[in-house]
Amino acid sequence: MKKNNILIFGPFGDFGGRDVEVNIIARALLDQYKVDIVSSEYMTSGSFAIKDIAYKVSYTTLDEILFDNSILIRILALLNACKHGFKNKNYGYVSNQFSKKYLDYHSKCKQVLYDLLKTYDLVILPVQLSTQFLKETILFCSDNNIKIVIRTTGTVFNVSKNINSLLKKVDLFIHHSKSNSDNVTKYLRHNYKIIDQCTLKEKDLLQLNINKQHPLRYGYLGRLSEEKQILQISQLFADIDVPLVIAGDGPQKEKVLSIAKNSKNVKYLGLIDSHAIDDFFNEIDVLIIASKEETGPLVGVEAMAAGKLIVSTKVGAMPERLEPIKESFWFDIEDVKTLLPIIDQLNQTSVKDMEAIALKNRKIYLDKYSEHNIFNAYLSAIKNCIKD
Repeated sequence: MKKNNILIFGPFGDFGGRDVEVNIIARALLDQYKVDIVSSEYMTSGSFAIKDIAYKVSYTTLDEILFDNSILIRILALLNACKHGFKNKNYGYVSNQFSKKYLDYHSKCKQVLYDLLKTYDLVILPVQLSTQFLKETILFCSDNNIKIVIRTTGTVFNVSKNINSLLKKVDLFIHHSKSNSDNVTKYLRHNYKIIDQCTLKEKDLLQLNINKQHPLRYGYLGRLSEEKQILQISQLFADIDVPLVIAGDGPQKEKVLSIAKNSKNVKYLGLIDSHAIDDFFNEIDVLIIASKEETGPLVGVEAMAAGKLIVSTKVGAMPERLEPIKESFWFDIEDVKTLLPIIDQLNQTSVKDMEAIALKNRKIYLDKYSEHNIFNAYLSAIKNCIKD
């Protein structure tokens, strides 16, 4: 029986949370559908999006297709690559001032996209509602009877009137949490499913022991950027006698390194490969999520699977994930110093009680967010969307 063709399209890179999300979606669908992955941004064969599934999917970028199809664009890209020292793959230099000014780069990207879209039965967009090519993709799919699914990434704060009518053409929305679906519903009546995340390292994380002992070891895993409040968290731990382990990369890396260098409490591990996150979780007892804006985050369910305690702002899907646990540890999203009383509280909590909370976190993961549950939820949603 011929498999339906599914395209996962969006602004994917190599090491972001969205890229891991793409990998999860692709894995969920691969057995029953032919899945291709195309990025509108620079992505390489080392991307988390295709980690361990590159041999099962076709993957490329709009710029790579342009590079392969146009001699003139290829020559300009190679000249640009030479100018910049060939730091990226050659197709990473297709978007440049000359191609934009003289070769109508943006129009060519759209044409490549249209030529791609017409070969698929369903397109999945793991995107924010302001992402590039969203309008073009929705309109083309709607006009050509191609099913369109949006997996929202990032918290939806509002839906502008400019795109409201456009989004009504979307066949299905998939949200991480009810809070995000409620945010969209304020502006748009839409067909949606709530499907959260799972971890691709489930087997290894579930095997980690949940033993706790004082002093507790705290950890942060994620992007080193302003919205994550990593500098405030790093400095807070640098000022107290409590260990903090940090892993990740981002624009605030150098400032984090500076804090770690001048503190005996703060340890920076660098960027952790997605396949080595169990090593990170083996070094900590408590995960800190200090974000001001999230949809998940993925690290939250990873910590639950690993049997770790979680101290978090009430962000993204975290309130719904931890709702069944009475002993949740929340601090003020506007004041990281409200983390200090929680640290004191945990210092006074018995090892037995902490291990009981860790077990509850792991049980919630197994009951609601396991790979089996999330994969089945995606399969069911896509199957029904194609059938309708």
